[in-house]
Amino acid sequence: MTHKHMLQWCICFIISVCVYDIYVTVKTQDCLMIYEENPIAKMLLQETHIIVRMHDAGSQTFNDISVHCFADVSLLVLVKTCGLVVSLLLMQRIVHGCSLKIAAMSIVPVALVQLWLLCYLLF
Repeated sequence: MTHKHMLQWCICFIISVCVYDIYVTVKTQDCLMIYEENPIAKMLLQETHIIVRMHDAGSQTFNDISVHCFADVSLLVLVKTCGLVVSLLLMQRIVHGCSLKIAAMSIVPVALVQLWLLCYLLF
């Protein structure tokens, strides 16, 4: 296996962690407003309130039952996806257009940060 192949595997790992991070964002959107620690991500989240109403047929009135608050993650997912695409294009350009040393110095630290993120998300 050549060094370029190892860098390609690093890029695959980086992409996989990004995709898993987006999955976790969508999966946990009901409590993301509370637990999100990234201030930029919090800024992109939009808090949405849903009021559940019950109709009382006898008095023709509506009674508010509960308020459900959740995060609209669509903007955050869009930004994460765009960042994924741009970073993939840049990493591919680095691997194929730069020296192996520069490519390794650029991609390996990103893979290590993604490894930290994956551990954080899993544990």
